[in-house]
Amino acid sequence: MPLAELIPLVRDLSPSEKLSLFKILAQDIPETELKAFYSSREAASVLAEMTDPDDEPAELVLDSLKQAWGEVQVGRTRPLSELWDDEDE
Repeated sequence: MPLAELIPLVRDLSPSEKLSLFKILAQDIPETELKAFYSSREAASVLAEMTDPDDEPAELVLDSLKQAWGEVQVGRTRPLSELWDDEDE
């Protein structure tokens, strides 16, 4: 199925379904491919397109994504309902 057809389907998923999908994808993408993507110009280009002048610099976003991806790969995740608990305090 082409990616263009998948995007609307993913958008319709619940937050917990999206997290489950993310975990499945994390297991299916070899670490070597991730490293190649993170170090590629394509990654920098994708981040540049997504950023707003008021946002964090692309380098900080990329570092954060790398850390988050590593945590998902080793199973260090939290339920979505708990993600912002610390923010309320």
